[in-house]
Amino acid sequence: MQKMTVKSMKRLIGSILIIYTAMQSTPFYSSNLFVYVGLYILSIVLLLLCGDIIAKNSYFTAFSVFWLIYGLVSIVWAVDMYLWFRNSAILLLMTLSIIIFTNILDSKENLIYFSKVWAITIGIASLVGWYEVVFNNYHFTISDNIAKYADKNWPLFSFLNVNDFSTYLTISLPIVLLWIKNEDRKSSRRLGYVIFLSSLLLIIYVISRANLLAIAVGIAVLLMLKKAKFIIKNKYELAFIFILVLIVLVITFSIGIVDKFIESFTYEEMRSDLLRVNLIKNGLRYLKDSNYLGIGAGNLEYYLPNFQYINTYGMKYIHNWWAEVLVNFGVAVFIFYVIFWSKILLLNIRLSFSKCNNINRYISMAVVVFFIAVISPSSILLMKWLPVFTGFMVAASTMKL
Repeated sequence: MQKMTVKSMKRLIGSILIIYTAMQSTPFYSSNLFVYVGLYILSIVLLLLCGDIIAKNSYFTAFSVFWLIYGLVSIVWAVDMYLWFRNSAILLLMTLSIIIFTNILDSKENLIYFSKVWAITIGIASLVGWYEVVFNNYHFTISDNIAKYADKNWPLFSFLNVNDFSTYLTISLPIVLLWIKNEDRKSSRRLGYVIFLSSLLLIIYVISRANLLAIAVGIAVLLMLKKAKFIIKNKYELAFIFILVLIVLVITFSIGIVDKFIESFTYEEMRSDLLRVNLIKNGLRYLKDSNYLGIGAGNLEYYLPNFQYINTYGMKYIHNWWAEVLVNFGVAVFIFYVIFWSKILLLNIRLSFSKCNNINRYISMAVVVFFIAVISPSSILLMKWLPVFTGFMVAASTMKL
């Protein structure tokens, strides 16, 4: 294939995978596991046909392969075979995603392009979210709890619950900022700020506390990496941002966000927090019973409702991604997984100071946001953004600028 054709193919593959992250639980076939896996296999095949694919030797690739093999081997002690199969399929996608994105995200130009695609994707998602808030109509999700969320005018887009949607928006915000800060056209930058503001307002509107904390800490890290200098230096852009912030404050107080935040600490919410603690306590007991090897890929979803040391009312998700990895796969995999993300973070922090570029600063912010945001949903295992986000972060961190 000609060079331009290969470049176009890479951009097409990356764009499809990024757009697909937003199609979580729709009435269409995009929610089918075989379609999900098939899309990644097709991407690998297309790259092979382009003759431009290399499985780069790095800790990130090595760990993803090790994790996949460990997950497959855990069939020996796993109880539920379907959950084992489903989780193993996701581990395969994580490995394939790292291989795919380290091959297609091979230049600053492509990084900015894919960041733009991601930003526009969540821009459309947030627009649909606001449509659901205003008109109380839900057309893109197969959630069984539509009536529950419609009663509160909460957005879902294509997700099953509001926390999942909020987390998707949250982990996407640093990528939107990455695009904004590396985009040459003022009109595109302003569109990016509107997308950022729209998504942030939705997260504030639903009072997703873990996600708001993730964003706040992420911004603090970003400011630290910029040595406390304000992000925008151009006076016209500064005026534009000031107006957007003013709009946020006006809307926040006019729709009673402060009251909603105070009300979120009600007895019911505190009961919910206690339930999360008890879910983790049960998980740690399962981990101990497994001699710290883990209970098998995906099997926590089977153990929680069926073996309760502490009553958790039949809930099957542990509501904490880090605890989910620990209990399913054991201490060794958990430690290597923490090292995986820590290496990405430390690599980007070091490059942020040595090269003083916007890319590594925003990747650092994205990793910090991810660390915290993933404790918000019931589980991110089946989130279609997880493999893509992982591959995107690895590729953006290891590519040569």
